[in-house]
Amino acid sequence: MPGNCEWDFALPEESHLKPNIHTDTEINTFPEEMELKYYQLLRKHRISMYPLGYAPALKISGTNVQIDWSKYDARLTKYLDGSAFTSKYGYSGPGYGVPIEYLVLP
Repeated sequence: MPGNCEWDFALPEESHLKPNIHTDTEINTFPEEMELKYYQLLRKHRISMYPLGYAPALKISGTNVQIDWSKYDARLTKYLDGSAFTSKYGYSGPGYGVPIEYLVLP
């Protein structure tokens, strides 16, 4: 029997399931544009990435350790503040403007 059914509801922006992909593919070595596309693709499917490899630059000389967070911050801020998932970066879809849920700390 042919016909159409419609339900008046929408999936919420927030996912209560927390699927994630753990990866040690060194995504941090990918060009930033490619990295962004991976994060956005997973977000559209309501999946979080759980990558390894992000770390600040270290300079060690004897007992003197200098940590430079500037490149780390510049690369990850858009994911931590959710702007990677806005029209500023060409995104539309679930979780619009919502920050990433996971980050493996260095």
